[in-house]
Amino acid sequence: MYNIRKATVFDAKQIAELGTEFFKYSTFKDFVEYDKKSAEENILKLLVQGVVFIAEKDNDIIGILVGLISPLWFNSNTKVATELAWFIA
Repeated sequence: MYNIRKATVFDAKQIAELGTEFFKYSTFKDFVEYDKKSAEENILKLLVQGVVFIAEKDNDIIGILVGLISPLWFNSNTKVATELAWFIA
């Protein structure tokens, strides 16, 4: 059975691990290295400053949707969400 839910701090390590698979398909791989520690730290920040959803199957995280929520640069009264990453293993 599949389940989609908001991620918690307890998911950060497994999300960072799944990020290694995501990175294999990213064009960034040609320019920078994947830093699993940074990924985990940034996921923890995005749980507060953004939004992180996970897809699970049999209690394993198989997918992520990560976004940042911030004010528009020209109007701080209006917030927008920006997709940072999505991936299904």
